[in-house]
Amino acid sequence: EEMRTRWIETIHPDDRESAIACRVAGLASGAPFQTEFRHRRHDGAWRWHELRCAPVREVTGVIVRWVGSLTDIHEARVLRERLHAQEERITKTAEVRSEEHTSELQSHSDL
Repeated sequence: EEMRTRWIETIHPDDRESAIACRVAGLASGAPFQTEFRHRRHDGAWRWHELRCAPVREVTGVIVRWVGSLTDIHEARVLRERLHAQEERITKTAEVRSEEHTSELQSHSDL
């Protein structure tokens, strides 16, 4: 007998708590929600995905079901993380240069 994997078990352990919290909050509020997490593919690879969900309502406003999409955003997420790391390196380099420049100016003013 084939055992079905529960959806939550396909989410990376480090991302489960935030993914569940987002889903619970969205379902409780009835508002559309979106979250990102690493999802295990059929081949076992972890890839970043974005989940977007929105309620479908009757004319009276009662939610009759939820619709959603799970989109592979792995390449975009990896590039975004690389860009953020590069920006941090540039900022740190600029801060060090600024401190060096300030020290140099102070040493010249002491003369």
